[in-house]
Amino acid sequence: MSRRLLPLVLVLAAATHLCAQNVPAKFRVSGKVVNAVNGHPLTGAEIWFGKAENFEATQQKLLTGDDGVFAFNVAEPGKYLLGGQANGFRRQGFEQHGMYVSAVVVGAGLSTDHVVFRLRPDARVLGVIQDDEHEPVSGATVYLFRTDASFGLSQTYLSEQTVSDDRGRYRLAHLEPGCYYLVVSAFPWFSGLLQSADAAGNSLLKKPEFDVAFPTTFYPGATDPASASQIALNEGEDFTADFTLNPVPSLHVRVNHVNADPETHMNVSLQERVFGTTVNQVWLRQIQIDDSVEFRGVPSGKYVLEIESYNASHTRRSAVVNLDSDTELDPEITSAAMPIQGVVRMEGGLNLKQQAFVRLWNSRTNEVLDSQVGEKGQINFDSDFLTPGTYSVYAINGENSIVSSVKATGAQVVGQTVQITGGKPVELEISMSNTLSKINGTARRDGKPVAGAMILLVPEDASMNLPKFRRDQSDSDGTYTLRDVLPGRYRMLAIDDGWELEWANLSLLKNRLEHAQKIEVQPNENYQTVLNVE
Repeated sequence: MSRRLLPLVLVLAAATHLCAQNVPAKFRVSGKVVNAVNGHPLTGAEIWFGKAENFEATQQKLLTGDDGVFAFNVAEPGKYLLGGQANGFRRQGFEQHGMYVSAVVVGAGLSTDHVVFRLRPDARVLGVIQDDEHEPVSGATVYLFRTDASFGLSQTYLSEQTVSDDRGRYRLAHLEPGCYYLVVSAFPWFSGLLQSADAAGNSLLKKPEFDVAFPTTFYPGATDPASASQIALNEGEDFTADFTLNPVPSLHVRVNHVNADPETHMNVSLQERVFGTTVNQVWLRQIQIDDSVEFRGVPSGKYVLEIESYNASHTRRSAVVNLDSDTELDPEITSAAMPIQGVVRMEGGLNLKQQAFVRLWNSRTNEVLDSQVGEKGQINFDSDFLTPGTYSVYAINGENSIVSSVKATGAQVVGQTVQITGGKPVELEISMSNTLSKINGTARRDGKPVAGAMILLVPEDASMNLPKFRRDQSDSDGTYTLRDVLPGRYRMLAIDDGWELEWANLSLLKNRLEHAQKIEVQPNENYQTVLNVE
């Protein structure tokens, strides 16, 4: 079932609802809600049920009894969404895998009397953050980064974050099973006093026991991301991750002469990035000294120095600096990012849906640049931290990327990728297609339909055409639909238990693709297919 139907299951909580008994009983959908880990029935689970294409108007809602049983009456055949939640079980859809669910298909000859809705219990990460004297550290920011292959290749991204309380305790709840990293950014309790002392010229700062900082710390206590340990979180697991933060001598970093010109205002910042995310650094103290700016409370490490200038125009310059001792820096070490901008077009004129955007994704470094598409199709990327490399180009005006062609000045285009060197401005011209096709079909094994299989459409020259991949999940009768398919040659796969697979990793798909079903898609066509499930 297409992922665009999933938010209806996850978000909608009806102010009013239809009782199952009030619907003419032509068909019946019934079954049991159970704990996916142990199979025990779930009492008091909230269950939603409604027609896929008109969920809000047709939804029914109930609470399960002691036996976990549910039953809904259905007046019409069709595809229906089933969603639920319970205490300790986050909202989720039937047979949910990431952004995909399976619809329950109702109709003549289809058995819907023994549906087993397996709710997956929440996992949690909790712990205590303390300093080297076993005192609680409050106000620490705890970042939870997840590693998965939801975009086809393994990547690490920020999933959740929270702040420790006055006892140093933190808790991250309602988590899916998976692989995670934990990172803590914090400051000593006296940092606020030091800020006041700096402003007043107090000698308190001169005492070395106060001139310290907490380095960004990775579980289980490393300060180097290469030494971080990944947490494999299981369904329903409470994982305890305590941190002891050890203070280190803080550095003083002075950026010279940034306020030498009274006609120009400059904003200076030091930023630390972890797995592509800028971490909270409210603990850095910034002091004005004559026409320079000095940062205090800086632990050693790798930072991005950024200088923004405000006068007749707004400019932004940056440089990566490795800091291991007190340092003076000159603004001249920074350089302006080369602009990346362009225009999006569509034959017949743009018909933009809300929040249409273009994304550039470097699958090797996991760097992402996004730009909203303006009313006239203009796009403009913030490329300050851009690493030169190959970026896939996604233009999303609904569910999927629908790029028909990419042209570029200042960069080389191969397929639906653009190779950016970083040495000169890049101007993109992106054409979105309105000649899209649809592939319907059924996933089978030994002649019988298979529900919950991952349906994968792999484009020709796939490594250079990641935005042309399409996926779906087979419904209860094995049917699926691949939407917004661009013209071209493809191979099709149906993979059981393939949801953890790096589905765009061609080295892993090589043997499967040799025997995959081929299909050549023409513009504006509908196709019917049958796939054997591997």
